[in-house]
Amino acid sequence: MAVMENVVRVGKSYRVRKRIPADCRAAFGINGEFKTVSLKTTNKREAQERAVPILAEIDAKIAEARGLVAPPSADRRLSPARVEALIREWRFREIDRAYHDAYNGHRDTRDPIAVSQLRYALQHHSTIDRIADFDARMAAVLGVTPLHPVIQRADERERLRMAWHDVETFTARFPTDLTGWPEEEEEPLISTAAPAVPSPVKLAGMKLSELRDAWGGVKPLEARQSGYIRRLVEFLGDVDIATIQPLDLDRFLIELKRFPLTKKPSDERLPFADLIAAYEGTDQARLHIKTIWNWTVVYKAMFAFAVSRRLLAHNPAAGMMKKPSSEESNDRNPYSEVDLDFIFTRPMFTGFSGSAHTGYRNQPGEQVVEDAKYWLPIVALHTGMRLEELASLKTSEIISEGEALAFDLTKRPLKGNDGVKNGSARRVIPLHKRLYDLGFADWMMARADNQTHVFADLTTDGQGKRGSKFSKWWGLWCQSNANRAGEGIDDPSLTFHSFRHSFKRAARQSPVKEEVHDLLTGHQQGNSVARSYGSGVDLVTLKIAIDQINIHWP
Repeated sequence: MAVMENVVRVGKSYRVRKRIPADCRAAFGINGEFKTVSLKTTNKREAQERAVPILAEIDAKIAEARGLVAPPSADRRLSPARVEALIREWRFREIDRAYHDAYNGHRDTRDPIAVSQLRYALQHHSTIDRIADFDARMAAVLGVTPLHPVIQRADERERLRMAWHDVETFTARFPTDLTGWPEEEEEPLISTAAPAVPSPVKLAGMKLSELRDAWGGVKPLEARQSGYIRRLVEFLGDVDIATIQPLDLDRFLIELKRFPLTKKPSDERLPFADLIAAYEGTDQARLHIKTIWNWTVVYKAMFAFAVSRRLLAHNPAAGMMKKPSSEESNDRNPYSEVDLDFIFTRPMFTGFSGSAHTGYRNQPGEQVVEDAKYWLPIVALHTGMRLEELASLKTSEIISEGEALAFDLTKRPLKGNDGVKNGSARRVIPLHKRLYDLGFADWMMARADNQTHVFADLTTDGQGKRGSKFSKWWGLWCQSNANRAGEGIDDPSLTFHSFRHSFKRAARQSPVKEEVHDLLTGHQQGNSVARSYGSGVDLVTLKIAIDQINIHWP
């Protein structure tokens, strides 16, 4: 029963609105086309729950008006096998629909529906009598009306509960469509004999690499996702996926936490175990917990695809790892004043020797090349902008008011390579006074007329992102320039995003009000300030604010 298509909002409250066939309208005492019932709630979830029994009652009345429902005295029954088949078929249908919606990016407009709530209730209540609106909700699962004897009789109601339990237990182990089960319609629903259980279906073998290719054929994989799966194959071997157990993935997760955070091309070519062994006992940084979580999300989705295609009975990665807390995920630190002194006194900023196009500009010399590698750290520190926001910045997004220059991200989409993280990130960021002093404003405007992007020398990765390659280069630059691996600027808690944290720290220490510097960095609270000014705080006001933020500079 697709509940949401019959639940409509009128003003602030919700109503059931159901189309009644012309030949049944007399039974409802209506002349119009629709039957409407107030749900007496302004809460959508509660409205969906209240709609279920009302819609079931309307459907039953339509069926009764058409003479399609046998009276209870006829005592028409469903066999145990038929009950279990109906429940199982419904569950498979819902699983397939859910995976289809997930992979195609569709929103589930039927969530929550009565049957999913019933499934939860049957798992958590000792008796069905404690489940509200059980008759209507079970009828929705079985495809019958609440007047059907299978729902009305007490002994059969208990059998329904037991049947559901059996289905839950059985389908956790074996996938089957129950074809060929007997339809013993005349036997009582309660039987003293144990119900027949079909033999488990033998699953066809599929290698792990074959599953990756099959999944990629349905949902094209990013290069990083393919890389994560390649590492799993290196650890487990290209085994039959039916042999993979949760403990195997637990073992992999233990090793993954030892996996070095390195971007060297030579390291990328080393097998999983060899790369871990190569950095054993060293100070090399390991993968961040959020990165590890991103790996496990890929495995969970891949094996979920296998379950949806009946290749596996269960997802071995389902319990692989809990999502890290916000504190664990966001433990990127700001650069300290010592770190900033160290970064901006390196040869890349003071003078280097060698090629500007290869290497990490870490040898002292006479040349300073003002390109994206030079300017991105400086601009990020003085604006608090995210790397991809800067990397994709177009010259058409440079605006001015008087002598004040700014970046206008207000027209960016929420998705795509040129998109912003969320609605709050649509904002205007004026150039800090230090960016004028350092020459960035002149450098930028000198190129604005003959190039599309501010940082035109950046190249895109395979996904069309302009900041991805630089992000890797910056990590290697920090490794190359650090005094000791894992410490100082090479600390795993420090990334390019740390410049944004440094700007935010300086903003909190400034006289600028929090809601205004939230507006500069695109945080949620600042967005409410933007709305209070109609189209946002004017550029002059923002320029005065950002210039009050004292950025440490060596």
